[in-house]
Formats: sequence, C-alpha cells, structure tokens
Amino acid sequence: MVGDSLLVVRADSSVTLLFDHPMVRTRIPEKFERFVRSTLPALYGAVADSALARIPEGGLARQGDLINELPERGMRIPVAPGLSIALYPITRSGRDGPLVTQYRTMVVRD
Repeated sequence: MVGDSLLVVRADSSVTLLFDHPMVRTRIPEKFERFVRSTLPALYGAVADSALARIPEGGLARQGDLINELPERGMRIPVAPGLSIALYPITRSGRDGPLVTQYRTMVVRD
C-alpha cells in the first residue's frame, strides 16, 4: 500500500500502481502528471524524485495522448544516461469514456 489505499503490485520486472478511486482516476493529462509526480518517488525513491525534477511541469503530459496513445507507447522518464523509467497508463471503460485507473512502470535501457 502507498498513501491512502493505493495498491502496488510488484512483478518480475515491473511495478503497477492501482488507483481506481473517484478522486484519483482521470482522463485529464495534467491531473495524471501531478499524480505520477506525487507517487513515483514512493516506488523508485530518490532516483525518481531527481528524474522528475529535471522534467519541466507539463513535460510528462505533453509526451502523447493519455487515453489513446500512451497506454500502448508509454512515456519515458530518463534516470541516467541510457536508462529510463517507462510508464504506461492503464485504462478501463468509464461512464463517459475511458479512465486511467492504473499505471505500470519498468526500468528500461534506451
């Protein structure tokens, strides 16, 4: 558990954060970016905190379409030369269209 009822699932090479709660799930890129900035350091520690500090506000939200593009392509957060955290929003159907309710991360070589 991370924070208030956010569930973390660690697998072999990935970490998934589940946040399907009314005040957290979203389809708004800026809200998702704020959420990632507030939760990713809990998963990866100071490395993620430092990496996110190097990305200007809005830099994650501008990496692609949150609902239609990023779940497949993912976003990249560079952590060291040749190394990034790949982050994939995960959606589910909502009353007014898809909602991001989870994200999956893994450390990848660029």
